Amino acid sequence: MSGGPTVWAAKRHGQLGILAIVTACAILLLPTVAQGVSPRPLATWTVYAPYHGSSQSTSSTVWTGCAKGHVGSFDRFSLRSGIGGFSGSAKARSCSVNAGNSGGVSTGSSEGVSHLWINLPGLRGTHTVTVNWTFAVYATQTIRFGTCSGSVTANTCYRYAGWSVTGYPELYDRTNGTTLSFGTAWPGISNESYFDSWCYEAQCSSEISGGNGTQNFTGTVSVSWILNLTGAKGTHLYALELVLDSIAYAGCSAWGVVLKGCVGSALLDMSTPNYGAKLDSVSIS
Repeated sequence: MSGGPTVWAAKRHGQLGILAIVTACAILLLPTVAQGVSPRPLATWTVYAPYHGSSQSTSSTVWTGCAKGHVGSFDRFSLRSGIGGFSGSAKARSCSVNAGNSGGVSTGSSEGVSHLWINLPGLRGTHTVTVNWTFAVYATQTIRFGTCSGSVTANTCYRYAGWSVTGYPELYDRTNGTTLSFGTAWPGISNESYFDSWCYEAQCSSEISGGNGTQNFTGTVSVSWILNLTGAKGTHLYALELVLDSIAYAGCSAWGVVLKGCVGSALLDMSTPNYGAKLDSVSIS
């Protein structure tokens, strides 16, 4: 399958659609800013916490069949400290056989999305904005694939568990309500174990990654997001919009065959005292 396991998983669970809806709603909730903000000189400068602007955080759980999603905690992102976090988990197992020789659908996810808007006065013309982050993450996923059996005429069998932290920057024009520049999406940090198989007219294929068992991740990752913009007007007010999307997910699902013995789980921790997301600085040149 194209796009890699993380992108493919996002498409499979509808995460991209959820994030688009949250983004659209969040923009409608943008607060206004006083017109008397003093512009900065046209030179390189760096902004540190406490940041001036606004933030919004939302969380959700989705599950079908005999799966479950759980939000452990969701620390609203603090512009004063530049720190926020999310922890969530998901569990899934193969369900009882349904009518039509279907192995049952069992998918679960836990997701948190944070939007930050940081005021950037004094922008005019062309700039490069560099956003510096540090992520301290603990995550784990476990999968036992089980077995799929039945007709090879037409069937699919999906077994997976994983997690991801991704994001992107944009520059929002508060004066006219438009987005002036889109930064490159950060592919993030992620991991997934999966075993997918499918058959059609007795022709069968499969993809596997990670294997049975448990995989753990503990680490600190420093990254910089880059946003290039042109055409900024000195008479307009601008805000740097930063979006973070964190998710844990698992699934054991089959159509046209019987899936037995599949168990999957995933945990993502970025909210306990030792873990979280920290916005270190924003540099404008």
